[in-house]
Amino acid sequence: MKMPKLSFDTVSDSNVVILGAGPSINSNLETIKKFRDENDAVVIGASRKYPVHVDYTLFVDEVQYSKFIEKLDSPHVIVPKWCPVKSSHRRKHKYLLLPAPQFPVVYDIPKITMNKENSFDHGLGNSGFASILISPFFRPQKLLIVGFDGPAKNYKEQIKFDGTKGKYSKGKQKRLKSVKQPFVQSKVMWSYLQGYNIEVFSVDNDAVWGLNKDKNNVKIYK
Repeated sequence: MKMPKLSFDTVSDSNVVILGAGPSINSNLETIKKFRDENDAVVIGASRKYPVHVDYTLFVDEVQYSKFIEKLDSPHVIVPKWCPVKSSHRRKHKYLLLPAPQFPVVYDIPKITMNKENSFDHGLGNSGFASILISPFFRPQKLLIVGFDGPAKNYKEQIKFDGTKGKYSKGKQKRLKSVKQPFVQSKVMWSYLQGYNIEVFSVDNDAVWGLNKDKNNVKIYK
């Protein structure tokens, strides 16, 4: 069976909560649930299992997919065409195809765009950033992002909400400093969302990769 593509026509209009992997999730579980319930929002999780119900789990690579797919209870899964989806997985979850290639990566482009087929002409970065970039398909008025704490200040590791630490190679450390951090701190992502008139929120203790929330019109949800 052909997998339907994620688009404006394959998901319902809804406000959105997006969960990254950072520890700010743990201290804001009640805030996440409050936003979800008060704003009738769907929750999108970035390639892992969470301590809160997730409606859609998005993957961008086969390693994370193979690691977590058997553990998920989210009803919907969004994957790129290169993920190894088994028939047993499709019996448990409803799948949508991520409408984006792997390259060029989003960190290297000056503007995020969708073509006439409502597909991206570039990759969408990691699963957290990809979740943010596909959120306009839900036509949200409001968007809450939590768990985008970013790397540790020494850039050598990332502390995650489940207590694990992701170690970065020297090459990854260099790319974080020179490409990913500047991308998040630039207006590329945020001007794209504002182009859809989305009101963006985060929480006070989420660093959002060092973003100046005031300058980029990201509000604090309490």
